[in-house]
Amino acid sequence: MRLYDNQLITSHLSQPEPKGKLRPKYLITGTELLLVEESAQAILSRAKTEGFSEHDSFNIEAKTDWNSIFSLCEGLSLFSDRRIISIQLPESSITASIGEKLIELSTLLHQDILLIIKLPKPTKALENSKWYKALFNDDTITVICVTPNRENLSTWVDRRAKNIGLKLELEAIHELCYHYEGNLLALSQMLNNLSLLFTDKLVTAINLKNILFDAAHFTPYHWIDALLLGKAKRSLHILQQLKKEEFEPIILIRTLQTELIQMIKMSSQLSQTDIRSIFDHFKIWQNRRNFYTEALKRLSFTQLSIALSSLAELEIQIKSDYSANIWSDLNDISLLICSKKPLHKTNLIIQ
Repeated sequence: MRLYDNQLITSHLSQPEPKGKLRPKYLITGTELLLVEESAQAILSRAKTEGFSEHDSFNIEAKTDWNSIFSLCEGLSLFSDRRIISIQLPESSITASIGEKLIELSTLLHQDILLIIKLPKPTKALENSKWYKALFNDDTITVICVTPNRENLSTWVDRRAKNIGLKLELEAIHELCYHYEGNLLALSQMLNNLSLLFTDKLVTAINLKNILFDAAHFTPYHWIDALLLGKAKRSLHILQQLKKEEFEPIILIRTLQTELIQMIKMSSQLSQTDIRSIFDHFKIWQNRRNFYTEALKRLSFTQLSIALSSLAELEIQIKSDYSANIWSDLNDISLLICSKKPLHKTNLIIQ
């Protein structure tokens, strides 16, 4: 069974049996540490109510003493306490040696052992591995912990606020999402602080004006998505945060160049074939197609070529004069790509 982190309690742990029956194994996946740790804590809390009073945690690395883990499984007697074993697997690849140890562990598990395994980045290759198939089967619940995207973040904020008794008006929720997108830990801490400051009071955007600070966290791909959708204000906000985090501009340039080259190729085929066939040819995922559709509607082949040429000039500039105001130029290019007005070469040349 696969559940998202918010479903773990509502659809499983808080439910009566058989739906809410505690499983012997839980696999928690994802890199959003706040959600991973809260999911693990929810499982631990429920397990303790069922007699699992001992808890041992292990961070798996090359020098891990596996015998100490195995001994915990073998050392139980009639009068022993039931035990929870938490294992954090490495974010990098799982070596053959670790895989063999996990297979051995799978043979030692029994009803008085509850196993929680944290796996940051599951892949198809891992799911098809011998150790994965040996360890995880029908008696396992997989908990998926992903950072809410921009479209779902307001729902996450609203749900979390209600859980802690915090009342937020819609505009206040939007303000929180703007200032803390991509930084769930800081957002969660702010919600907790607000619940202490505004007990039994509706929190408005005006209340937040002098409290919030911009702690949003973005990647280059958030910037690309904003450009594809023509979201000028959002693209500038993302650049502002990336600059604050001292992100390398050359990485942004290269990332955008890759997207523009692909879009130029797609644009060149629009007069010859339908857009769905083009997306199929370039293997564009279904959840990405609306981004490219918006961009290809707005930007012509010539406009895309001009933007690509300007990025090349910007790359030359950054290599010859690192003190140049690259971020200002990136802002200009962002605004022009997002604009519905025709782009002209003279507008995009970096001075």
